[in-house]
Amino acid sequence: MIEIEYAGLSDVGKVRNNNEDSILYSNNLLLVADGVGGEEGGEVASSLACKTIFEEFSDTMEKSGKPQIAIRYAVKKANESILIEASKKGYRMATTICVLY
Repeated sequence: MIEIEYAGLSDVGKVRNNNEDSILYSNNLLLVADGVGGEEGGEVASSLACKTIFEEFSDTMEKSGKPQIAIRYAVKKANESILIEASKKGYRMATTICVLY
């Protein structure tokens, strides 16, 4: 068994007024999302990506038991969620995501 210790630190930087980063760790799933700066909803996109990936990953892992399938599906659903939210708000928003299981 591998034991992971983690810490998260995020900084708004020198250009932006708000932080667009999101970090989530739960049930051996570590997510780091960086909202794309300059877009209207980078912080919304990064937060939504982490929330959606966590929920979809957990559900899919219960059904399939295969992390590769669960991660791929969860990221796809997060992308769909971000596109839907962006169209509702009229935003152009995006995020990068890094997933470790």
